[in-house]
Amino acid sequence: MMQNRILRIGLLSLVLILMPCLRMLAIEGIMYESNRMASSIITGVCQDKYGMIWISTDFGLSKFDGYKFENYYHNSHDETSIADNLITSFAATSKKELFIGTRKGLARYDYTSDCFFNYTFPDSIQPRVSSITE
Repeated sequence: MMQNRILRIGLLSLVLILMPCLRMLAIEGIMYESNRMASSIITGVCQDKYGMIWISTDFGLSKFDGYKFENYYHNSHDETSIADNLITSFAATSKKELFIGTRKGLARYDYTSDCFFNYTFPDSIQPRVSSITE
């Protein structure tokens, strides 16, 4: 009985120690390969006017062309990357535009250059965008 309790406590401790390490691997892009979605925790799905399937997740944005995934992540050294990895909302408009809401702002995807234009707000506010409508 005591051995089972020690074993359970040991396993729980190991899991708690490994969780931050796994998160760091995910942030560095080691856990998620390019032939997979950005994360398995899906927050939304939509199809744009070009037929691409966009999948928002808790750790990035994925585009599926019918054959492979292309993933987009926030990069603090690249102002054309999405504002944050937690995608909270997105919408494909009738004008063939894709807007992405994150917990740190709003972005528009530029199909020509395959990058994002991040909108700036007064006083450096980074609003959590929870809904986008046309």
